[in-house]
Amino acid sequence: MTIVQEEIFEPIVAVMPFDGIDESINRAKASL
Repeated sequence: MTIVQEEIFEPIVAVMPFDGIDESINRAKASL
């Protein structure tokens, strides 16, 4: 993962419930 992607994903993961992280990451990747 690049630094830019980490900066994008860290706040997304931080606000998501743990049981929804995988789904949230998949949605974020799809939106990128």
